[in-house]
Amino acid sequence: AMISHVLSRCGVRHTAFIGGEYNGSNYVGEDGDLVVAEACEYNRSFLHLHPTVCVCLNAEFDHPDCYENEADVRTAFAAFMDNVPSQGTVILPENLQYLTRKNTFTVGRGGSFCAKNVRCNKGKPSFDLYVDSKFVCKVRLSVVGRHNVNDALFALAAAYKLNVPLLQAAAAMTSFCGVNRRWTEVGGCEYKVVCDYAHHPTEIAC
Repeated sequence: AMISHVLSRCGVRHTAFIGGEYNGSNYVGEDGDLVVAEACEYNRSFLHLHPTVCVCLNAEFDHPDCYENEADVRTAFAAFMDNVPSQGTVILPENLQYLTRKNTFTVGRGGSFCAKNVRCNKGKPSFDLYVDSKFVCKVRLSVVGRHNVNDALFALAAAYKLNVPLLQAAAAMTSFCGVNRRWTEVGGCEYKVVCDYAHHPTEIAC
Protein backbone atom coordinates (compact mmCIF):
# COMPACT_ATOMS: atom_id res chain seq x y z
CA ALA A 1 0.00 0.00 0.00
CA MET A 2 2.82 2.40 0.84
CA ILE A 3 4.61 1.66 -2.43
CA SER A 4 1.44 2.14 -4.46
CA HIS A 5 0.65 5.39 -2.64
CA VAL A 6 4.11 6.81 -3.30
CA LEU A 7 3.99 5.83 -6.97
CA SER A 8 0.56 7.42 -7.42
CA ARG A 9 1.59 10.65 -5.71
CA CYS A 10 4.75 10.79 -7.83
CA GLY A 11 2.85 10.30 -11.09
CA VAL A 12 4.05 6.76 -11.81
CA ARG A 13 1.14 4.91 -13.40
CA HIS A 14 0.75 1.33 -12.22
CA THR A 15 -1.59 -1.47 -11.23
CA ALA A 16 -1.58 -2.60 -7.59
CA PHE A 17 -2.99 -5.59 -5.74
CA ILE A 18 -2.95 -4.72 -2.03
CA GLY A 19 -3.44 -7.18 0.84
CA GLY A 20 -5.75 -4.84 2.77
CA GLU A 21 -8.11 -2.02 1.84
CA TYR A 22 -6.50 1.32 1.11
CA ASN A 23 -8.78 4.26 0.35
CA GLY A 24 -11.70 1.83 0.24
CA SER A 25 -10.18 -0.67 -2.19
CA ASN A 26 -7.46 -3.30 -2.44
CA TYR A 27 -6.93 -2.62 -6.14
CA VAL A 28 -5.42 0.22 -8.14
CA GLY A 29 -5.90 0.02 -11.90
CA GLU A 30 -3.98 2.42 -14.11
CA ASP A 31 -2.27 2.26 -17.49
CA GLY A 32 1.37 1.25 -17.69
CA ASP A 33 3.55 -1.82 -17.46
CA LEU A 34 4.31 -1.64 -13.73
CA VAL A 35 2.48 -3.97 -11.33
CA VAL A 36 2.76 -3.83 -7.54
CA ALA A 37 1.53 -7.03 -5.88
CA GLU A 38 1.48 -7.96 -2.22
CA ALA A 39 2.78 -11.53 -2.26
CA CYS A 40 1.77 -14.10 0.35
CA GLU A 41 3.82 -17.06 1.54
CA TYR A 42 0.71 -19.01 2.58
CA ASN A 43 0.76 -22.41 0.87
CA ARG A 44 3.90 -21.13 -0.90
CA SER A 45 1.64 -19.25 -3.33
CA PHE A 46 4.28 -16.55 -3.80
CA LEU A 47 6.47 -19.04 -5.67
CA HIS A 48 4.21 -18.47 -8.70
CA LEU A 49 5.44 -14.85 -8.93
CA HIS A 50 8.61 -13.69 -10.68
CA PRO A 51 9.19 -10.08 -9.57
CA THR A 52 11.88 -7.82 -10.97
CA VAL A 53 11.94 -5.99 -7.64
CA CYS A 54 11.31 -8.21 -4.61
CA VAL A 55 10.61 -6.53 -1.26
CA CYS A 56 10.92 -8.83 1.76
CA LEU A 57 10.21 -7.26 5.15
CA ASN A 58 10.82 -10.41 7.19
CA ALA A 59 10.81 -14.19 7.04
CA GLU A 60 9.38 -15.05 10.44
CA PHE A 61 7.58 -18.26 11.33
CA ASP A 62 3.95 -17.85 10.33
CA HIS A 63 1.28 -20.19 8.92
CA PRO A 64 2.22 -23.25 11.00
CA ASP A 65 -0.37 -25.22 9.03
CA CYS A 66 1.89 -24.85 5.97
CA TYR A 67 5.41 -24.70 7.41
CA GLU A 68 7.16 -26.95 9.91
CA ASN A 69 9.41 -24.30 11.47
CA GLU A 70 11.26 -21.04 10.81
CA ALA A 71 13.90 -22.83 8.73
CA ASP A 72 11.16 -24.14 6.45
CA VAL A 73 9.78 -20.61 6.05
CA ARG A 74 13.19 -19.20 5.17
CA THR A 75 13.80 -21.95 2.63
CA ALA A 76 10.56 -20.92 0.89
CA PHE A 77 11.59 -17.25 0.94
CA ALA A 78 14.97 -18.13 -0.55
CA ALA A 79 13.15 -19.97 -3.36
CA PHE A 80 10.93 -16.91 -3.91
CA MET A 81 14.01 -14.68 -4.21
CA ASP A 82 15.46 -17.14 -6.72
CA ASN A 83 12.52 -16.21 -8.96
CA VAL A 84 13.96 -12.71 -9.35
CA PRO A 85 15.80 -12.40 -12.69
CA SER A 86 19.54 -11.76 -12.72
CA GLN A 87 19.03 -8.08 -13.55
CA GLY A 88 16.44 -7.70 -10.77
CA THR A 89 16.84 -6.54 -7.17
CA VAL A 90 15.92 -7.95 -3.76
CA ILE A 91 15.23 -5.45 -0.96
CA LEU A 92 15.47 -7.13 2.43
CA PRO A 93 16.61 -6.74 6.04
CA GLU A 94 20.37 -6.94 6.45
CA ASN A 95 20.05 -10.05 8.64
CA LEU A 96 18.41 -11.96 5.77
CA GLN A 97 20.97 -11.11 3.12
CA TYR A 98 22.33 -14.67 3.30
CA LEU A 99 19.10 -15.95 1.71
CA THR A 100 20.01 -14.72 -1.77
CA ARG A 101 22.91 -14.02 -4.11
CA LYS A 102 20.86 -11.59 -6.17
CA ASN A 103 21.54 -7.86 -6.32
CA THR A 104 20.35 -6.50 -2.99
CA PHE A 105 19.41 -3.32 -1.16
CA THR A 106 19.54 -3.87 2.59
CA VAL A 107 17.38 -2.08 5.15
CA GLY A 108 18.35 -1.58 8.77
CA ARG A 109 20.93 0.09 10.99
CA GLY A 110 23.85 -1.10 8.88
CA GLY A 111 21.93 -1.30 5.61
CA SER A 112 21.78 0.79 2.48
CA PHE A 113 18.55 2.41 3.74
CA CYS A 114 18.59 3.44 7.38
CA ALA A 115 16.51 5.58 9.75
CA LYS A 116 18.15 7.70 12.42
CA ASN A 117 16.82 10.08 15.08
CA VAL A 118 13.39 8.42 15.17
CA ARG A 119 10.88 10.49 17.12
CA CYS A 120 7.16 10.18 17.74
CA ASN A 121 4.58 12.94 18.06
CA LYS A 122 1.26 11.56 19.33
CA GLY A 123 2.40 8.15 18.12
CA LYS A 124 3.25 9.32 14.60
CA PRO A 125 6.95 8.88 13.83
CA SER A 126 9.44 10.98 11.97
CA PHE A 127 13.03 10.09 11.13
CA ASP A 128 16.13 11.10 9.23
CA LEU A 129 16.59 9.02 6.08
CA TYR A 130 20.12 7.89 5.32
CA VAL A 131 21.09 6.09 2.10
CA ASP A 132 24.56 4.53 1.96
CA SER A 133 25.46 6.43 5.14
CA LYS A 134 24.52 9.82 3.63
CA PHE A 135 21.69 11.98 4.99
CA VAL A 136 18.92 12.46 2.43
CA CYS A 137 16.01 14.16 4.18
CA LYS A 138 13.63 14.08 7.12
CA VAL A 139 10.58 11.84 6.67
CA ARG A 140 7.34 12.43 8.56
CA LEU A 141 4.64 9.77 8.73
CA SER A 142 0.92 10.19 9.32
CA VAL A 143 0.39 6.65 10.61
CA VAL A 144 0.78 5.53 14.20
CA GLY A 145 3.54 3.20 15.35
CA ARG A 146 7.33 2.93 15.14
CA HIS A 147 7.00 -0.23 13.03
CA ASN A 148 5.85 2.02 10.19
CA VAL A 149 9.36 3.51 10.06
CA ASN A 150 10.64 0.13 8.93
CA ASP A 151 7.82 -0.24 6.40
CA ALA A 152 8.52 3.26 5.06
CA LEU A 153 12.21 2.45 4.56
CA PHE A 154 11.31 -0.56 2.42
CA ALA A 155 8.78 1.44 0.40
CA LEU A 156 11.28 4.25 -0.18
CA ALA A 157 13.93 1.72 -1.25
CA ALA A 158 11.47 0.23 -3.75
CA ALA A 159 10.60 3.69 -5.09
CA TYR A 160 14.29 4.50 -5.43
CA LYS A 161 14.87 1.30 -7.38
CA LEU A 162 11.98 2.32 -9.66
CA ASN A 163 13.77 5.62 -10.35
CA VAL A 164 11.48 7.82 -8.26
CA PRO A 165 13.48 10.75 -6.79
CA LEU A 166 13.87 10.16 -3.07
CA LEU A 167 12.89 13.68 -2.01
CA GLN A 168 9.69 13.35 -4.03
CA ALA A 169 9.01 9.88 -2.60
CA ALA A 170 9.60 11.06 0.97
CA ALA A 171 7.21 13.97 0.49
CA ALA A 172 4.58 11.59 -0.89
CA MET A 173 5.02 9.27 2.11
CA THR A 174 3.83 12.05 4.42
CA SER A 175 0.26 11.74 3.10
CA PHE A 176 0.01 7.95 3.44
CA CYS A 177 -3.00 7.45 5.72
CA GLY A 178 -2.79 3.74 6.53
CA VAL A 179 -4.62 0.56 5.57
CA ASN A 180 -8.06 -0.32 6.92
CA ARG A 181 -7.96 -2.53 10.03
CA ARG A 182 -4.30 -1.73 10.64
CA TRP A 183 -4.67 0.29 13.84
CA THR A 184 -7.87 1.96 12.67
CA GLU A 185 -9.60 4.17 15.22
CA VAL A 186 -13.33 3.43 15.11
CA GLY A 187 -14.59 5.92 17.64
CA GLY A 188 -15.58 5.70 21.28
CA CYS A 189 -16.49 8.37 23.80
CA GLU A 190 -15.28 7.24 27.20
CA TYR A 191 -12.79 4.79 25.64
CA LYS A 192 -10.80 4.88 22.43
CA VAL A 193 -11.70 1.87 20.26
CA VAL A 194 -9.19 0.55 17.73
CA CYS A 195 -9.61 -2.18 15.11
CA ASP A 196 -6.43 -4.02 14.19
CA TYR A 197 -5.71 -7.17 12.19
CA ALA A 198 -2.50 -8.08 14.05
CA HIS A 199 -2.36 -11.81 14.75
CA HIS A 200 1.33 -12.72 14.57
CA PRO A 201 3.28 -12.31 17.89
CA THR A 202 5.55 -9.62 16.41
CA GLU A 203 2.56 -7.69 15.04
CA ILE A 204 0.78 -7.87 18.38
CA ALA A 205 3.90 -6.66 20.20
CA CYS A 206 4.10 -3.63 17.85
